[in-house]
Amino acid sequence: MLPLSIWCLPSKNCRHCLEPAILDLSTLEEGKLDDATYFGRNFAKSGGLSAAVAEVLKEQHSSFEAKPVKCSGLSACKIALIQKKANTLPGNFIEGMACIGGCIGGPAALSHTLRDPAIMEAYAKQESSIHPSIEENIKKTGAPLDLPSTKK
Repeated sequence: MLPLSIWCLPSKNCRHCLEPAILDLSTLEEGKLDDATYFGRNFAKSGGLSAAVAEVLKEQHSSFEAKPVKCSGLSACKIALIQKKANTLPGNFIEGMACIGGCIGGPAALSHTLRDPAIMEAYAKQESSIHPSIEENIKKTGAPLDLPSTKK
């Protein structure tokens, strides 16, 4: 068993959680979503988590080198876990996306087109120019960050 599991729910998929609560989304005011970085917005596609981890390591001035093994689909995840167990994994970090292409390729996604990754990329690039760094967010929220070799 892996010691840590991280689950995420893309914002588009929240609709399926809200509908049973009988919320009329059309009555809510539209607001600007400017509280996420490029990496936070691009998280739900294959490779997005690896990019976010690389950015955290960079911002933390860590000497740790993440060597991600990006897995798209359950078969690829299973192979990576078998390799890890056999100590033959070519990297030190598994990005396991159960759905092909990441969460944006999953059954709860609102569309399944070849353009979806490009649309997500364009949305990610619209991040707020005033967004603080990951390090500033950690200091503000008090969230712990245990990274190896984070000293400058």
